[in-house]
Amino acid sequence: MNSRLSILRAVRQRGAVLLLAMVFTAMLAVLATTLMRVGTFEFRMAGNQQFRLQAMQQAEAVAVELAQHQANFPLQLAPGDAICSAGLIAAGCRLTATTLVAPASAAVPPGVVLGYSVSRQEPELLRDFPLRESQSRVSGSGHFSAALFEVRVDIDGGATRLASASVVQGVAIRLAAMD
Repeated sequence: MNSRLSILRAVRQRGAVLLLAMVFTAMLAVLATTLMRVGTFEFRMAGNQQFRLQAMQQAEAVAVELAQHQANFPLQLAPGDAICSAGLIAAGCRLTATTLVAPASAAVPPGVVLGYSVSRQEPELLRDFPLRESQSRVSGSGHFSAALFEVRVDIDGGATRLASASVVQGVAIRLAAMD
């Protein structure tokens, strides 16, 4: 009788151990799944940060390159009007024969949209604008008349789920001396 009772206890304990092992396995599976999701989320966040920095750097490079070409700033442009890159439809864009000098840094991956524009700002002329010249171009006057422009560059990575960036840069174009 005693041996029969010990056999029944052993059978019951084996069932309890099996049930306890299944509960621990399920808890470990839930923990592993959660850690996997957190790791994937952090990986995506790091990738998004990298793409955002690259988009911002490229937008800045395009803005600087556009600002270096005098041909991108036509003085006949009325204040409020803009000249836009091909394919960009924005308020105030003019459809003229004048086109922007395409920057070499404007190459973007497929699915990423790059748009840039140059717009003339108010006032039409800024007279007696204090402007510091480089050492090689120093003149006798410390004030000049200038036309104000705004260079805007937008990179949208929406279709590729990459980051987006916008850069706006002001440019003052020195005008020839007026009497």
